[in-house]
Amino acid sequence: MINKVKTGKPLTLLYKVIIAVFNAVMLSGVFYTSYHLFHKLIFTKNHSDIYIHVKTVIDYNMKGYSLMTVLIKSLYSLTQSKDSIAVMLAVAVVLTVFAVNYLMYVLFKLYGKEKWFSFWRFLPISATTVFISSIYVVKYYEHYYCDFVTSTQPWHNTTYILMRLFAVIAVAMYFLIESTYLKKINFGYAVVFTVSLLFANSVKPNFIISFAPIMLLFMIIDFIKQKGKCLKNSIAFGICVLISLTVLFYQYKILYAADDDSQIIFSLDLLRQFFKTSLLALLCDLAFPLFSTFLLLFKDRSKSEKSILTKVWLMYILSFFTFLVLKETGMRENDGNFAWGMYFFSFLLNIVCLTQWISNYKSSKSEERFVYLIGILAYAASVVSGFSYFVILNTTKTFYVI
Repeated sequence: MINKVKTGKPLTLLYKVIIAVFNAVMLSGVFYTSYHLFHKLIFTKNHSDIYIHVKTVIDYNMKGYSLMTVLIKSLYSLTQSKDSIAVMLAVAVVLTVFAVNYLMYVLFKLYGKEKWFSFWRFLPISATTVFISSIYVVKYYEHYYCDFVTSTQPWHNTTYILMRLFAVIAVAMYFLIESTYLKKINFGYAVVFTVSLLFANSVKPNFIISFAPIMLLFMIIDFIKQKGKCLKNSIAFGICVLISLTVLFYQYKILYAADDDSQIIFSLDLLRQFFKTSLLALLCDLAFPLFSTFLLLFKDRSKSEKSILTKVWLMYILSFFTFLVLKETGMRENDGNFAWGMYFFSFLLNIVCLTQWISNYKSSKSEERFVYLIGILAYAASVVSGFSYFVILNTTKTFYVI
């Protein structure tokens, strides 16, 4: 008689090997294709910001407001090659995938569903987020990336790419601290939160503009509910943000205290233009978040899930209206610099909706799962559109980006 072979452990090991190899190949692909694109944008004169950013920093020794200026100068000084800048940006994209994966872990943990999360199995899902985009409608859009597209992840701006990485880390730390700060604050989390905020602000200030007010709003609500008993911890939590704001004074001095008449003004021009021409664009931008949020309202979710989704929606809405009503004058008037926060919070909103969609799918009844499939298809359409845009940028000699 032939003895039965126990296949459980070998199969488990084989499965882990397959997942590890797949992730290694996937991340290598993300790195190489990102590097290829950034190399192209750095060395080719085109509509991208990257060509101008690198050229002005290296060739004209520009004194910039951003940490990115220091990094570009330092890398070029060490290597004497602009190619090192493309490598740095590609590394930032790959690290963003890992940061998103960690954020997803934090979210599942706070939902009370940590056991459903697997770091290596969720890594491919995390990788899809860097391709989040407005759903491309051929008859509507002239280009993949155009005016009033609020969710398509930009590839043409060095500072956004680095800000996004640090902002994801900051958000993960924020949710961890926020879940316990009324009782105690984890010192390690607080340090990482402060440092990541400081770096995010040093690279680009757009994240903090919409993040800090919503954080403050909910801290005030907690303070009122607790009748002031949480004052000490509230101050400690707030100090983390205040430390990171110090860099903004330097940035303001560089950007608006010069003699080029640049300043920030309130304007309704973009708001009027948006409501005349761009409501369909907003639906294409938010197809998955709107669909998933509407259906999640009718689900029995944890208090943490409801709270996190509410906060992120408010951050997105604030960033969106900041883009519509604030405007710069002077040499930066046509740069659209208040859009960067909107791009990030659309990115974050999709991530939070995706984690809640997955967690509720796992606990749903079999007859409900068709609805969840529709939501996943909406998210997939967004990612396919974004990946197609990424391929176009990699393979064409001329392309339109703003």
